[in-house]
Amino acid sequence: MPQFYPMNWFFIYMMIMLIFIFIMTSLYFLPMNKLLTKSTKNFILMKTWKW
Repeated sequence: MPQFYPMNWFFIYMMIMLIFIFIMTSLYFLPMNKLLTKSTKNFILMKTWKW
C-alpha cells in the first residue's frame, strides 16, 4: 500500500466524487427529460439560462 498525504488523498477523492456525481446526474436527467412536466422543464431552463 503506497502512502499518500491526507490532503492529496482527500483532493483525489473529491475530484472522483465530483466527476461521478456529474456523470450520474447527466445520465439521470437525459432519459427523464421526456417525462418531465412543462413547469419542471421551465424551471430547469430558467436555472440553466440564469437571466
